[in-house]
Amino acid sequence: MASIAELRDGLAANLATIPGLRVSATIPDNPSPPIAIVQLARVQYHQDFQRGMTEYNFAVQVVVGRVDERTAQRNPTALDRINVRMLSIFLKKTLLASVQAFIFEPNDPILWGLIEDVATSILSDVKSRRGITEYSVTCDATTNTPARIDRNELWCKVVVRPTKTAEAIVFELNLTSQSGSIN
Repeated sequence: MASIAELRDGLAANLATIPGLRVSATIPDNPSPPIAIVQLARVQYHQDFQRGMTEYNFAVQVVVGRVDERTAQRNPTALDRINVRMLSIFLKKTLLASVQAFIFEPNDPILWGLIEDVATSILSDVKSRRGITEYSVTCDATTNTPARIDRNELWCKVVVRPTKTAEAIVFELNLTSQSGSIN
């Protein structure tokens, strides 16, 4: 009877015949795809037979894609992913272009409501296209204090929660014997 290491090595040898696929027994710190990781998932002993029967289930995780989306920033921040940085640039350009028609309008609650509606419309569209998961727009007396109005400034507070991206795609493949259960 083969040992667990021999079974794992035999499975890894068969997987290694797939062109371009690397095989590992452990998960590397930074796996570059495509890579298959072969690990023992479960051992089940059947005492129903005279000498007993052992069923070994191996899990094969295949990493087929991985993209490192980090920007050049050294410290982890809300902007340390490329998609988030691109989203912030897009939102800034789109929001600024959308409110240009309101320049030199009276800085009052009517204008604040119009600005809030424009920003909400843009963010709602981005959310429907899965760019953000949540957002908030505030353009009222709390953001437009008398001092800001006296400086001829209109402030609008926009808070967004960007969508997280999948940086690794992993398939877990479990192999079992013909008598094993699939659950």
